Amino acid sequence: MEQYVIVKGDQDLLDDEAKSLFVDVEIGVLGFLGLSRKAEEARFYFGEEVIFEKPTLDDIMYYTVQATKKRQQGVM
Repeated sequence: MEQYVIVKGDQDLLDDEAKSLFVDVEIGVLGFLGLSRKAEEARFYFGEEVIFEKPTLDDIMYYTVQATKKRQQGVM
């Protein structure tokens, strides 16, 4: 589970390269919240521009299911 990290930050930081680091990402008015399976890469890419949190197993399951649903719907 150490390879996973929750990332929270300003949506202006999300370009295509940044989005490729995420299993799934939710974008809202106040910014973005997403799960990355590439914790080291995400920490290097975003630096101190975002907040990093350790995900729970529930977080990992939630974002994985959401990503699967989006792929099935052709959204991702």
